[in-house]
Formats: sequence, C-alpha cells, structure tokens
Amino acid sequence: MTIDKHDKRAARELAAREGISYTAARRRLTTAKTAADDRQDETPAPASTEAPRYWVKESTRRYAEELRSTPGTASADGHTGWECDEGASLIVEANTPGPGKLGTHHGVIYACAAHRDAAVERITGGGYDVDPRPAPPGHRWNPWPCGHVTARNASLASLTEQTPQ
Repeated sequence: MTIDKHDKRAARELAAREGISYTAARRRLTTAKTAADDRQDETPAPASTEAPRYWVKESTRRYAEELRSTPGTASADGHTGWECDEGASLIVEANTPGPGKLGTHHGVIYACAAHRDAAVERITGGGYDVDPRPAPPGHRWNPWPCGHVTARNASLASLTEQTPQ
C-alpha cells in the first residue's frame, strides 16, 4: 500500500470512530502530521532503547470497566489486578493445540511492555500456550488498558485470579 492509501484508510477509520466527515478526518490527520513534523525538528530524538508509550483515553477506560461488569454469554472481560496507567502495546494470547492449524483461542491479556513477563507467566500458569505480539496499529490511537483480559467464560478465572508477581 502506498502512503496515500494508508492516509485514506486512517481517515476513514477516524471518521467512523469519531462520527465526523471523511474530509474533517483527513484535515485533522494532516494537521496532526504537520504539527508532529514541526515538533520533531525542534526536539531531540528519544533514547533508542525506550519503547513507545501508549496512553488510555478515559472513554476507553470506562468502556473496559463496563465490559467487566456485564459478562457476555460466550466471552467475558476481567482484569489481572496490576495497577498501570499505560495503554497496552502488546497482546498476549492464550491458546491450546486443537483442530486445524490455529488451535483453540482461549483469551488475551492486553499488556504494556513492563507487564509483558507477568502476562506471559499468568497465561503459562493457566496451562495455555503463549503468543505475545505487538498490538494492532489501531492501539496507537486508542489502546486498551494494561491488564485488561478478554477470554472465554471457562478460561477467564485462570487468567484473572492468580496473584500478579
């Protein structure tokens, strides 16, 4: 995909998410990109060893709390219990071998880089295979809170009840 196609896709997604017109979304993204380029010229580059940090919007935090309070019929949401203000830059999936190439997906813990090892330990302790990977690009704009768990009802207890290290 060319850069223009990426910009158009991002504008369509922003327009749908924010409930604004496509033109307004393109203008907002262009303005933000120009402002970021201007700031980049003025400020020194961050340390190369530092991972990017993602911050959770208050509306997303409220939505995650709402999901945790009203479990669904096939899946439910919970929290690992660790306190973290940062957004999730990683998705740590819990899987077991099963029919087909993909196996059976049991749940996911959304984690920041600092809690990656704790999430991996929690999933391994639950008896699942672990698949940590970077969160999708949409998480850069609106990440889930670190420690949020989405799992099948039967798997939720093993991913949320263990005490964090």
